[in-house]
Amino acid sequence: MDWTKKYFGGSQETPQGAEAGGSGRSAPALGRSLSFGERTRLGLSQTWYSLVETLGLQKISAVLSGVYTLPTSTDPLYLLGKRYEPIRPPAEEEEVGKDGGEGRAGAVGASASSELDERTELLAADMASRAWVTYRSGFHPMGPSGLTTDAGWGCTIRSGQMLLCNCLLVHLKGREWRRGDAEADSAEVLREVVSLFFDSPQLRHYFSIHNIVKQGRSFGIVAGHWVGPYVLCQALHKIIKMTSKMVHMNVGDQCPIALYLVAEPHGGIPTLYRSRGAEIAGAAAATPSAAVLGSHEEEEGTEEGEEEGQGRAEAEGNGPWKPLLILIPVTLGVTPKINVCYVPQILATLSMPQSVGIIGGKPGKSLYIMGSVGENVLVLDPHTLKPFHGDYASEEELAESYFCKGFSTMLCRDLDPSLALGFFCRTRADYADLYDRLDALQREHPTTAMVSLAAEPTPEGQAASADLQEFTDSKVEVEGWVM
Repeated sequence: MDWTKKYFGGSQETPQGAEAGGSGRSAPALGRSLSFGERTRLGLSQTWYSLVETLGLQKISAVLSGVYTLPTSTDPLYLLGKRYEPIRPPAEEEEVGKDGGEGRAGAVGASASSELDERTELLAADMASRAWVTYRSGFHPMGPSGLTTDAGWGCTIRSGQMLLCNCLLVHLKGREWRRGDAEADSAEVLREVVSLFFDSPQLRHYFSIHNIVKQGRSFGIVAGHWVGPYVLCQALHKIIKMTSKMVHMNVGDQCPIALYLVAEPHGGIPTLYRSRGAEIAGAAAATPSAAVLGSHEEEEGTEEGEEEGQGRAEAEGNGPWKPLLILIPVTLGVTPKINVCYVPQILATLSMPQSVGIIGGKPGKSLYIMGSVGENVLVLDPHTLKPFHGDYASEEELAESYFCKGFSTMLCRDLDPSLALGFFCRTRADYADLYDRLDALQREHPTTAMVSLAAEPTPEGQAASADLQEFTDSKVEVEGWVM
């Protein structure tokens, strides 16, 4: 079953890869083989992660890197924008529960305990339904050095894959879908979504690490070297734009979402233009060829007045709408950790119903940030080495390899300053609501806003956007993909 036909990423890792939050100027020479020292480092990394997986040392590894298991908290918890009440009762309720015994106090304690158990079960089912993409070994050789694993260098790419995969699952199955739901096509759709991320250079695995590296070369992505969220987002944007051209070659399947990359070509605070997002979603939905794995709205720089007119109509609330993924790379400081003034804003964005997480993490360790509790963020860690699974993997193997039963936490203030915020707007109303929420957040923090907002771009903004568009279009290549 073709799910697309039925239903319609410097990082914290910057020493040798693309510069954090930048343009990849510091990327190593493309196409060269890894040096002996680089190969030794990667070999040691693979050995370490293999031992961690074999000996069951994940918890020790997490503690050593400053990532901890979920604490019991009296604060509400947010997971991909969904709110869960505290999984630990307030102190006074705990005392009542301890009294137990007879009478009303005992009954209240038992009731509270039952309610907490129910909350925990609901949260656990949600956690187990979130995609988890990790290091892999034994895949098709990649790059001049023939790498068969991304252990030690691919964690930012894996974090970006998790964000994309969870966004697609939310779109196709709904936010309330849980793995194991008794739906006839649930397992089949799940396989089709996950297969987009299989580690293979084949075209149908659009978001494989092979294709991300290949299409990201022009931005500085090199197999065996670290990459930052900003550069990763550029590569993902390029892939989605490139696949919109494949319809003319009768190859590729359709993607059910469009992508709005909110980034300034010359750095600075990114500006989300309300009209621009609406143009992208409107043009992608209105243009048949735009349906192929991404948005066609910007193809050829919207030279046709008809497309531009469609976008303006969409901005005014008319016309069709294609579900929209918004990626916003930001750099929130110049030190190894974010400026603490941004912590409340990060926590606020994670509580928004449109949130599909953040590509970020700690210095030297990329993570997929998918929620918050109190002053902590909830993370899925890609630093687990799993064997490569391809098209012939069983349902059980896929479930074991691409999902886990829990996540960890870390203090939000310990995040690396280079991040990429992710939001998913299924409808025009979702987009309007997100804009209003971000606008309110900007007004609450007028001097330290993470993201700037405007209804329409200024002439200077239009020119900058055109420069970025021309830069991306110049790197869009369909040739060279493995069929």
